[in-house]
Amino acid sequence: MSIFTANLKHFYQWRGVWFWYVIILCQTPMIILPILSKTKNYDRLLGHLIVSFLTGILAAGLQKNVLSKPFSFCLPGYRHIVRPFIFRIGVIVNLLLGCVFFGYPGFDFPYVLLVVLAGGFFGMVVYFYGVYGGFVKIPAASVGILGLIIPLTILFKWDMILQNIIIHHPIVIIIVSTLVCIWVWRLLDRDILARKYCGKLVMGVLDSWNQKKISKYKMAQLAEKEQKKPNSTPKISSGVESFFISRINRAETNSLPRYIWGSFYRSFGIAISQQRQNLLWILIIILPILCFFCYIPGEGVNIIFIIPGIMVLYMSLWVYSSLLTAGGRKQRFWSALTLAVVTGIFICVALVLLTLATHLLEGIMPPLIVKGHEFTFNALNINFAHVPFLITPVSLTIGLIFPNKPMLRIICVIVLFQISFLGIFLHHQGFPVQIGPLHVIILLFCTWTLFISVLHRISYRRCLVKHTK
Repeated sequence: MSIFTANLKHFYQWRGVWFWYVIILCQTPMIILPILSKTKNYDRLLGHLIVSFLTGILAAGLQKNVLSKPFSFCLPGYRHIVRPFIFRIGVIVNLLLGCVFFGYPGFDFPYVLLVVLAGGFFGMVVYFYGVYGGFVKIPAASVGILGLIIPLTILFKWDMILQNIIIHHPIVIIIVSTLVCIWVWRLLDRDILARKYCGKLVMGVLDSWNQKKISKYKMAQLAEKEQKKPNSTPKISSGVESFFISRINRAETNSLPRYIWGSFYRSFGIAISQQRQNLLWILIIILPILCFFCYIPGEGVNIIFIIPGIMVLYMSLWVYSSLLTAGGRKQRFWSALTLAVVTGIFICVALVLLTLATHLLEGIMPPLIVKGHEFTFNALNINFAHVPFLITPVSLTIGLIFPNKPMLRIICVIVLFQISFLGIFLHHQGFPVQIGPLHVIILLFCTWTLFISVLHRISYRRCLVKHTK
């Protein structure tokens, strides 16, 4: 068996790869609908580039995990297998994906082959960007920028401009893409990857299943950060510390209020201490993004009410612990329940204030005119203010059920919200899906009852030490 064939086994032996296949499979409607549809609403043929990008991340992630093992370099010629492995996977995938241009009407047979080839070559460029993302840890700011580029591309039809270039100037695309491929081919021939990853602890795209490796990686990152910049780890300010410690000391020893205040201290101590940094982050990043989404027509901006409820998916309620002396079952149950309720109320209050701010800005922000289209500033709908308090118990329940399986948490959230979006879609299609105040109250009662039931069972009946977080 050759080294290349042995590398191909990773595409079905790792269970994380199959989750990646599910993500890629979810993109198939963006490829098939433009081909099957005869209307102008689905004339965008570049949806396959998302599959190219995700495949590049997967291929590079597999190789990064193998390169980190020193034993792999004992195999003859293994240090040179990365380049042909990445290129062969990219060529096969993008040649197949480029065939979507066969569905573009009005092309004769010889010319359509040139267009398909151009689409495949440009897919290689996007594939290499995914390879870069698989090898290098992309900063959070880059992810935010990518999140802005996608709606901008859809709104202003930048993908249509690129698609027209591929269709009408395929030779130019082929030449430019070929030059990029040559540059990447020469780049991957260097020993920089071997020196960077060999013998080091790295996190690949498939390591989210490995809780032990995640813990080791976090500890290694903290140690490296502390070594480069001593005393750079987050510290709790003296004012915040005195506030919580004073209330902990006022409560009786081994009492329930004392344990609840301790949970608040563990959860919110560092976050409140960094309020200046958080406020600066809000002013520089969040508010401009919010203003941008408020200019998008329709109710899409109200998705902001859903995001905070999903973000608490990885919040710790301090139910599980590695210490037997870290509070009794009763203390853990009531402190977790109090922490969940306070978190839900805090998120709702913050979003209500943000909604009021958008209503104040609605009378100030001027309309934007882009290519003859006028976009007005739309404030958030305060009728959705209850949504975070509805989603928070669902996310926390999933976190309690799968404490050491972060990928299963994401899968459950995706499934639940796909069902929710299906209901919204049916509502817009004229089906009688009406949600009134009574339905909201029933949903709130059901979600919080489910959370309390799961929390009570875990706190009083399950082993709280074995599932260490």
